[in-house]
Amino acid sequence: FNIENSLQKFLPYGDRLTVTTKVLRGNVNTRIQKLCDGEYDAIILAFAGIERLASSNESKAEIAPLLSDLDFMILPLSTFPSAASQGALAIEILKDRNDCGELEKKLIGIHHSRTANQVAEERKLFQSYGGGCHLAVGINAQEKKGKLIVHQRGSFQNKVIKKSKIINLKRNSPPNGLIFIGVSNNTSDLDQGQFLYDQIIEKGPLPIKSDQVKNSDKFYITTRHAIASLKHIGTIKNTWAAGVKTMEMMAKEGLWVRGSSDAMGEDEVKKFSNSKLLKLLDQNFSENNWKVLTNSKGTSELGEVIPAYQRKIKVGKEAFINSIKKTSVFYWTSFFQYETYCKLFPDISNKTHCCGLGKTFEQFINENIEVIPFSGMLEFKNWIGKEHNYE
Repeated sequence: FNIENSLQKFLPYGDRLTVTTKVLRGNVNTRIQKLCDGEYDAIILAFAGIERLASSNESKAEIAPLLSDLDFMILPLSTFPSAASQGALAIEILKDRNDCGELEKKLIGIHHSRTANQVAEERKLFQSYGGGCHLAVGINAQEKKGKLIVHQRGSFQNKVIKKSKIINLKRNSPPNGLIFIGVSNNTSDLDQGQFLYDQIIEKGPLPIKSDQVKNSDKFYITTRHAIASLKHIGTIKNTWAAGVKTMEMMAKEGLWVRGSSDAMGEDEVKKFSNSKLLKLLDQNFSENNWKVLTNSKGTSELGEVIPAYQRKIKVGKEAFINSIKKTSVFYWTSFFQYETYCKLFPDISNKTHCCGLGKTFEQFINENIEVIPFSGMLEFKNWIGKEHNYE
């Protein structure tokens, strides 16, 4: 269900395509061989499983020739969550044994409590749908910055399931008043009298010189505002996105995007830097050749920063300024945005501030500023009780 309904948006010029699925059986090597033989245009496999094969010399020797002419895309878990508890290893032992508890002590030594907590949450939600091996709902729990985030996507009883949530995070009800969402919107100043969009920070592309990049570089695109600068580079292959929406917009521009940090910060893509699997798929893949396309004042711990767009502060319309002063809840897309607005409108520093769990959240925490985190815009709009398409 998720593949047929969502994959199209992540493929270059996907609006011209129709995605259909069919059964694929056999071991991993057999499945990849069927792709190479032209039985499928693409196949979807568990990353962890192929990574394990690429980590063993024996299995690596078998799988490497099959992967040599293939490209890859790592699908974001927020949109394509795995089956509940997929890949988790559980060991069962007899309750009544004559070993004085020695086996249990040894197993405790390899027990991974974080994985156990994630699996427990996934299984609880799985059972809430009645369970069963044919359940068409992906459920994935992952820990980020001390928060347990759960994504649910699929179909159940003819209803579309689309939920993302930080588990066990208590939030008060949102205060009444206008709500600011820190994205630009050129269609209207207000949305049904409830939403305000950024009218203060204007973003424009900067050209990238060809001598700033190499064919072996991995390009990490931090925002949709950096996409236009890619056109100055020429043909590029190894592109990655900071978030799902940026990944979708890059696909619309005809780019094959290999993966994203799923709006969870640069560390998410950094995890792939030492992947033995990705090294088989791309011999130039390494941890040291990241190029981060961001704003002209941007910084990054992932790799070399290339200025791809600039930010300018402009004067907002009088109606917008008056509305900002009446706004009670702010969802910031960058810490720079928060600082800019607070300088212009000091009184808003005492209002309710929200953001995602990426770099912006880290900066709020580092500055000891109270902020309410969300797994993304979907959870935020559910919290404020407005089903608008701002994901």
